[in-house]
Amino acid sequence: MYLDDLSIGEPLTIHVENNGLKMDFPVNIMENDFDVKVKGHHCFTNASMYYVKVVAPNLSISHFSVFWYDAKEDQTYEFMPVRITLINEPGMLAYCIQCDSEGFTVNRRAFYRVPMYAEGRIVLGEAKKKEFSCTLHDLSMSGVAVNIRDFPSNLDVRGAHFSCRFHDPVLHSEVVLVGICVRKQEIGGSVTRLGCRIVGADADLSKYINTKQTEYLKAHGNHPVV
Repeated sequence: MYLDDLSIGEPLTIHVENNGLKMDFPVNIMENDFDVKVKGHHCFTNASMYYVKVVAPNLSISHFSVFWYDAKEDQTYEFMPVRITLINEPGMLAYCIQCDSEGFTVNRRAFYRVPMYAEGRIVLGEAKKKEFSCTLHDLSMSGVAVNIRDFPSNLDVRGAHFSCRFHDPVLHSEVVLVGICVRKQEIGGSVTRLGCRIVGADADLSKYINTKQTEYLKAHGNHPVV
C-alpha cells in the first residue's frame, strides 16, 4: 500500500522525534487543489500550525514518519522515509507528503495495555470544553482508550486536549489522566472509542498501572495485552 492508495478524508498521523521529544500531529488527506506537480507516491493534507511554527524550522535535526490506522483491519501502517513540503497559498496551508516506499504494518504500542472497565468522565477541548461520561477500555503508561455512548458523529476531536477522571473501587483512589486525543473509532452499538495519548505521566500513575497489571495477571494467568 502506498500513500496515494488512501482515500480523500482518511486521517493520518505525522510522528516527529526531535532531541528526545516525541510528537504526533493529526491531519487528513485532501484533494489536490494546488498548482503543484509532484512525482512519485504522495498525498496532500491539511497543515498543523504547531508543526509549521515549531517543528518545520528544525527538520534537519528531526526524524519523522507518517502513520495510517486501518480501522477495518485493525492495523497501523507506517510510511518512511517521508518528505514533507509546506504549501502556502492564499487562505490555505497544506502539506505535500511524499514516500516512495510502501507502508508496512507496525505495533505502535511501546507499553503494555491493562484492560480497564471503570466508569469515568472525560473533558475534551480547552476554549470550548465538552464533557462526556465514558467507560475505560484499556490503559498504559503511554495512552488510554475510552468508550463513549452516543458520541456526536460530526465532532472531530483528534488533536484536542483531554482530561479523564475515574475512581478505582479496589484501590479506593481517584485517577486523573491528561493528554491529547489521537484517534476516533466507531465500534458499533452507538459506541465510539477514543484513543488518547497521555502526557506528563508520573510515578504515581506508573505505580497504579503496575498494580492493575499484577491484578490482571493473577486473575487471568496470562500475559498483558500488547
